[in-house]
Amino acid sequence: MKPKVLENLRIYFENTDKKLLMIGKNIYGEELEFAEYTGFIPYEEMPAYLNRAKNFIYLPRWPEPQGRVVVEAALCGCNLITNENVGATSFDFDIADKVNLEGAIEEFWQYINVKIKENK
Repeated sequence: MKPKVLENLRIYFENTDKKLLMIGKNIYGEELEFAEYTGFIPYEEMPAYLNRAKNFIYLPRWPEPQGRVVVEAALCGCNLITNENVGATSFDFDIADKVNLEGAIEEFWQYINVKIKENK
């Protein structure tokens, strides 16, 4: 049985001559006619790839509450191609606008501290 994500990507690219660049190791164990693999790259090199990419495709099989890499891709200017399982795309603000993320760390910890006090 083929993984659903792999089949979704195959369908997405079947009628195009474009190739998908997959960052990381080939977890599917087969060469894909529509993809090229970078192999492992250090996390610090990701912005260089994201800043050159036109599109960022992320089609997880199961719901993912956040999807940090999706936010990073949006901030790098990528057009996001996602599905309904990506929580980061459900916010009611533009995740590509860094102004919308200012103060997020402080807001998060304030929320956590309130919840801790409520549960004492």
